[in-house]
Amino acid sequence: MTLKSDLSAFAEDLYQLTREALLNQFAAEMGRHFYAAAFHHVELDQAVPPLFALQCIENLPDPSNTEKPVERWDCAVWPQVSAVEDWFAQTLGAMQQGQSPSQWQSSVKQLEKRLISVCKRLTAELKKCCTNLTADFAVLILDDDFRLTPKCVSKTQLMRLFPHLDEPRRRAEEIARLPLERQIEIHLAALDSDDSIVSRDADDALRKIGPVAAPCVARSMGAAKNSWRYAMLLEVYCVRSPEVIAALKHLALDRSNRTVWPASALATLGEHEWLIHNPALSDDTVVSAVLHTVSSWRNYQLDPLPFCYQPLELLISARASAKEGLLAEMLRSSFSDLHAKDMPIALAGTEHPFAGIRRHAACVLYRTRKSKPYGARAIDCRSAWISCRSSSSFSQDFVSRCSVCAGARPTSDPRSSKRARLPTGRPDSAWRRHSSSKEGMSAASPAATSTARMLP
Repeated sequence: MTLKSDLSAFAEDLYQLTREALLNQFAAEMGRHFYAAAFHHVELDQAVPPLFALQCIENLPDPSNTEKPVERWDCAVWPQVSAVEDWFAQTLGAMQQGQSPSQWQSSVKQLEKRLISVCKRLTAELKKCCTNLTADFAVLILDDDFRLTPKCVSKTQLMRLFPHLDEPRRRAEEIARLPLERQIEIHLAALDSDDSIVSRDADDALRKIGPVAAPCVARSMGAAKNSWRYAMLLEVYCVRSPEVIAALKHLALDRSNRTVWPASALATLGEHEWLIHNPALSDDTVVSAVLHTVSSWRNYQLDPLPFCYQPLELLISARASAKEGLLAEMLRSSFSDLHAKDMPIALAGTEHPFAGIRRHAACVLYRTRKSKPYGARAIDCRSAWISCRSSSSFSQDFVSRCSVCAGARPTSDPRSSKRARLPTGRPDSAWRRHSSSKEGMSAASPAATSTARMLP
């Protein structure tokens, strides 16, 4: 028999056996009202058969309380249906025999689909012929990561069965009905939370509110324990007001602050002169901040920064001690999304006297040519400059030649760079990275700064 026929027979046998077992159980307890039956402890990838149980409202400590998911969905205390469990164990073992680990992983995906189909079919059938079921009764797969559960029922029914899942939406709607100042106040308090999920939701809400919240964010930033989140938000808002700039400068000079976010926000607001000529700031901090003008982070601002090498030129000429660190940073990270208006600046950068800028320009042009139509047209116009005629080999030749000019080879292929972008415009990887530490990103470690701040 083929795998497909085996799975079809598996699904049909499981449906018939489970249906009979549940009907017998419901008939034996007509005075009770069942709200769910579930396969739980599902670890098919490990060839561990799931358990199967059902539960009625009368067994709950407080049947009227639907807001406590732990009490309602603790399958360990539910009555188990051993007949289904025993059959599943025997069948699963027989199906796994003769399959390699990779083959079994493929089979597991098909098993999950068939198991979901069986659950849906059982729910529909049992509701037709049983009278002691609740209106939202369902046969479910309750896996630990809640990956398969939503696939067994409709979204509406899922929210009725698990009302706590809808709590964030209801809370957001309640806050949205409050005056704007009160909304900002609530979100700012949540932004400082040590719970990364709570703080990220608050960040999303504050981004939706927009730059009007900037003054409140600036006033609250000094007293916040996670002030780097406030500085990041001010950088996104890009509000160039005296109040915002003063608050960021105060935090950047605060010795208890060990993150580069205040300095980076100041660079975004155009305060390069203040950063570069301030001896209280370390070279590492200044380099990371000034590099914002040519990093991929500039594309995440509400008002995207222009692509520009002038702040780097100022840093090289006015702060010689930072030149070596700047070259190292630019060799490690050369990723930025170019727009059509940025092309002339990047092309001119390939002939810059500073090796780091030449190499950076070569890499961003290489990446742009591979991904943007206007990149291909603009760079092809310069093909004579590098004596490249073949369109198929043009981009690689361009990078290798410019890398030689810069005195360094690219450390990685820019095409391999993939980053997740949230709908709010924040790189999710950055949020997870910085939320793992109360101090966010340390400016004391150049390696950490390069990895975290340039966001390849």
